[in-house]
Amino acid sequence: MKSKVKTLGFGSFLATSFFGAFNDNCFKLLLTCCAMSMLPLEAQKTYVPLAGFLFALPYLVCSSYAGWISDRYRKSRVFVWSKWLELLVMGIGVILFKGGAVWLLLGVLFLMGAQSALYSPAKYGYLPETLSAAELSNGNGLTQMCTFLAIIAGTWAGGMVADVHSGKWWIGGMYCVVVAVLGIATSYFIDKTPDGNPDAVFRINPVQNHMETWKVVRKDPVLVLSLFGNTFFWYVAALFQNNLPMHVKYVLQNDAGGVIGMMLGAVGLGIGLGALVCGLLSGKRIGYHLVFPGGIMMGIICIVAGLTGKSIAMATICSCLLGFFCGMYQLPLSTSLQKHSPTSRRGSCLALANGVDCVSMILAYFTQWLLMKVLGISPAGVFIALGVIVLLYVTYLVFQAPFLFRRTRGWKC
Repeated sequence: MKSKVKTLGFGSFLATSFFGAFNDNCFKLLLTCCAMSMLPLEAQKTYVPLAGFLFALPYLVCSSYAGWISDRYRKSRVFVWSKWLELLVMGIGVILFKGGAVWLLLGVLFLMGAQSALYSPAKYGYLPETLSAAELSNGNGLTQMCTFLAIIAGTWAGGMVADVHSGKWWIGGMYCVVVAVLGIATSYFIDKTPDGNPDAVFRINPVQNHMETWKVVRKDPVLVLSLFGNTFFWYVAALFQNNLPMHVKYVLQNDAGGVIGMMLGAVGLGIGLGALVCGLLSGKRIGYHLVFPGGIMMGIICIVAGLTGKSIAMATICSCLLGFFCGMYQLPLSTSLQKHSPTSRRGSCLALANGVDCVSMILAYFTQWLLMKVLGISPAGVFIALGVIVLLYVTYLVFQAPFLFRRTRGWKC
């Protein structure tokens, strides 16, 4: 039987995901560079964390509705809808860039987050619906690799565009419009997924839907661990990624958008490679045994980055290594979420995960604001603090999840 990961439909799925992640990161970095060139330092300390917060907020506000849409309709159809919405949002962004409305562009960032929130449950729900259990880890590894290659390309492109078209930010926005069109084109070639669940219940109150889903999730301790372990990855990624531009500008004394893009791209490259290696090492099982080593190394690398990342070369190496161990830590947990989520409520379970991820990212941006704005800690100090937090959290997991060790022993899962 031909492997599903080698079909045109799966390739189109990867391409569609690539273009979406590319646009998210290109536009966000373009906006960050624009704000850092137009606003004074004190305003930047508020603007940068606020931008991250507004991009993450829709995952909390909209994830419940996105989960219902993913359960109710074909996931392949949801891909097409979300891509058209992306084109609309990018068009609005071009108009605001043209007018130099840097604060209003935060609203576009919120809409981008809403579009990504709509796409996410369908994206990760698509994999277990189209891939066999034996191909699921490998398919997740390829998906993560593709996503983070897009992050690399998007952040690099955003930085380069910011340098080349500084002062003419709307030109960079036009590039994002072109990428959105490409995403629409590839979305039509994704294999059709099974019909949605017509009995899926829509609730106006998103919290109520998440609470109903939580009642299902909490019955499975592996699913609970996967949910909260995975969401910690997004806390680390959000705080590290949002702190990098400040570190580059005020520690490395370099404000070139291309350098910032290279650093962020190094994180994405590392995550993609880590996820790919983890998928290969896991074989036909979920590699739970890689979670704790990956987590410990995440914390160590964060501390090393804060202590020694005083040159572009060293900061780049630390960024790539952190990404690698993040990918190794996260892939088994995200795969476990897909596998253990009940089929009839998979979209809602993944939407709940998105909502929890959003809370983690908001907490990360609040942590950054607290450390820098309130406590006056330098960007290098933020990395050190993050490393300590990671080590404490991984230690907590050691004591809270002894059953996980039993599952990892002997490659049981």
